[in-house]
Amino acid sequence: MGQGRRDTLGNLNFASKTGEFYRERIELPFFVDNLKGKGDGLKEKPDGAIPKAWVFETGNQSMRRFSAWPPADARRRSL
Repeated sequence: MGQGRRDTLGNLNFASKTGEFYRERIELPFFVDNLKGKGDGLKEKPDGAIPKAWVFETGNQSMRRFSAWPPADARRRSL
């Protein structure tokens, strides 16, 4: 990731602080829950489920969580 900004990787610009999001919203909650037994970990709500996948969506520059992988609405396409 780019020095200081954390929104780039080489020539790629994510227009979003993906590294900061990952550390604060995915990595830290995971470790706090699994190593210290505190918090809700990766659940949105205490009684919720842990997502099967977190994905950065480049089209709208945001992180999305999915309860299944591949997502239920995914379509197979040939490129």
